[in-house]
Amino acid sequence: MRTHRPYRGVSLLELLIAMAITAIVLAGAIVVVRSQQKAFSDGQRLRGAQGSARRALLALEQALPLAGFGMDAALAFDLNGWYATGPCPTELAGCARDSVANPDELVFFAREPNYWIPASNADDPVGNAWRISAVTSGAVSVYARQGDVFRKGQIFLAVCPGSSSYAYFTSDETVPSLAAAGVRSISLKAVDTSNPFRRQDVAAATACFTTTPPADPARLFLVNRFRFHVRPVAVGTMAGATLYDPLLVLDRGVDTNLDNAVDTNDELLLAEGIESIQVTYLLNSGALAPVGATSGSVITRVAAAAASATSAANTITTTLFPGAAPVTGETVYTASSFYRYTFGPPAADERATNHQANIQAVRVSVLARSTAVDVQANTRASSFLPLANQNALPTWITAYPAAIGGHDGYQRVVLDTTVSLPNMSTRAMTYF
Repeated sequence: MRTHRPYRGVSLLELLIAMAITAIVLAGAIVVVRSQQKAFSDGQRLRGAQGSARRALLALEQALPLAGFGMDAALAFDLNGWYATGPCPTELAGCARDSVANPDELVFFAREPNYWIPASNADDPVGNAWRISAVTSGAVSVYARQGDVFRKGQIFLAVCPGSSSYAYFTSDETVPSLAAAGVRSISLKAVDTSNPFRRQDVAAATACFTTTPPADPARLFLVNRFRFHVRPVAVGTMAGATLYDPLLVLDRGVDTNLDNAVDTNDELLLAEGIESIQVTYLLNSGALAPVGATSGSVITRVAAAAASATSAANTITTTLFPGAAPVTGETVYTASSFYRYTFGPPAADERATNHQANIQAVRVSVLARSTAVDVQANTRASSFLPLANQNALPTWITAYPAAIGGHDGYQRVVLDTTVSLPNMSTRAMTYF
């Protein structure tokens, strides 16, 4: 008869070995899971940054092709600082149009295309156009329609039939929705002979605008202003430094909320997490290098006395306004631009210069960051420089990373696009 040996169980050594193997397997699994979680988190933050950059570029790609529509090409881009009173964050040190240590600003103009003109000048237009009753040095009177709204800061383009004369001026009051149709006077900002958009004196001295009642009335059109810029919004403090949420905003320079003031409350939020935009201008002549792409070099702006002059590299020749006195058949605007766009194409040599009327495309680079942060990630904004001609970061971006060891844990991405400007390559349309 066979006898069975009693069951011995698991020895302590075997138990320790099993526990060690289990611990190794669990540790490996935890490492894999944490690695996957980090990869997912990094990917999510990267997608967030990419989404912000795409939203910013989409807004610019939609607006930029309008630049110069219905107006002088030489006045399409504000490189001269004609609009210098817009809301400016103190962190941006004066809100320069071009900077090597701060975001750039992009400012341009276009006539509002939403209008219709009837065959007879005696009939009222439809949409954003009106018959002019009179123009003085301080106001413009129009045949307004019921429900019309006029906003403070709005730019107007006044045009005589056939474009025999035209002028730009800027509203200085908000007129709420009108209860009834009739002649309405709109106060204007004071005449500034150095600003082409505050020259109602040109219209006030022209019979086409002042004859009452006008037999062949002039027309008033809206001109839209686009000012894209970065606005850092303080959201708290950490490690002794102020934390900011950077936003790309659009400032139209008008009283959007109808409170009779033009301020930050009128700006439109376009994208969150945009730390910088950099603008490069491409000119009509392929022989001229892009302006604003040279690292560490601010764009030089000069007002040349001759249309055929082409200055040094990285230079834009800005519109000399008001320029010489206009000759017969021209306005102060035509004389100031050196380009007879209104009465015919400019000479070939004029199209080959670096004058601002010859900007044919704009390249925009955007530095965007995620809204979420991983404090353990070793990410640095400075690794994305130079961005166009920007080779330094402002302190509102660098102060917090510097306080905690040089990194801030945001995922960042750089996207860029080049937008052609069709209205800058054709004859300007100031007529109606």
